[in-house]
Amino acid sequence: MHFYESNIPSGNAYKVQLLLAQLGIEYETTTLDITAASPETRTEAFLAINPNGRIPVLVLNDGIVLAESNAIIFFLAEGTKFLPDSKLG
Repeated sequence: MHFYESNIPSGNAYKVQLLLAQLGIEYETTTLDITAASPETRTEAFLAINPNGRIPVLVLNDGIVLAESNAIIFFLAEGTKFLPDSKLG
């Protein structure tokens, strides 16, 4: 898996990284400079990965791209103790 985050602290990126750590999932990280005059999230290469140009993004080993922290968390947590079967816990 490959995780894209920003060069400034992001709660959204952190919560994904926290769940990845809790699940013991290994991943590579690319830190993008979003404060540059020309933000790295607006490059042609990154927009090919995530057309909305936002982080965090998780690219799965099979090439599927997950954007938006809550979507990533839901995907990772499914079938684990971090996403209970019951909506009431």
